[in-house]
Amino acid sequence: MGNIKAEKCHRCQAFPASEMTGVYCKACFCDILEKRMRKELKGRINKGSRVLVMDKAAAKIIRSLLNYPFSIDILKSRKLSPCNLPALISHPDFIKLIRDKNHDVAVLPWTADLEAAVFLEQSFFNKKSPNSIKILKLFRQITEKELKSYCTIRGLNTWTSQMPASIGFIRLLDREHPEIVHGLVRSSEEVENISSQAHAKKTQKRKPGKN
Repeated sequence: MGNIKAEKCHRCQAFPASEMTGVYCKACFCDILEKRMRKELKGRINKGSRVLVMDKAAAKIIRSLLNYPFSIDILKSRKLSPCNLPALISHPDFIKLIRDKNHDVAVLPWTADLEAAVFLEQSFFNKKSPNSIKILKLFRQITEKELKSYCTIRGLNTWTSQMPASIGFIRLLDREHPEIVHGLVRSSEEVENISSQAHAKKTQKRKPGKN
């Protein structure tokens, strides 16, 4: 592990890498992760949007990534806990909250690990995904390990969510195939895109034709 500290960052070649950030220096590591977050935010939070977040740390991150005005509300309901995100997004009170408060999007600290585990369960156990049109998974491109390092560097609280049982299987695969989590996330995105396209076509067919 000591050799990693002596190596130069594989990206900028200017600063040393660290044990916490692998082959990157801390600045490049954070920049890479923030680009992934911006990818998730793109087109979902616009000027004037009303956004629901789980805590102040998430609000701080989003405001640092977007340089235009929008409003943020922080979840304060005791009934709704962000500790189990898959359950939260299908909770009637959560859905009602978003609808009643006219939130354009609810930003969740949803990591790549969680996305992979949920996708695996949906694929093998035919578990349906709730309608998540207003859900934004801020850390979907970031593993829990990466997020923990990022939060440590930025001085933020870390997030944890209850994981589906399939995470144990993913952890085993990860030992031999370190890219398994990101691979499952990509597969999840592909399925999501196909589903969205199919839904759009179905909606288009339902529209009455012009006279």
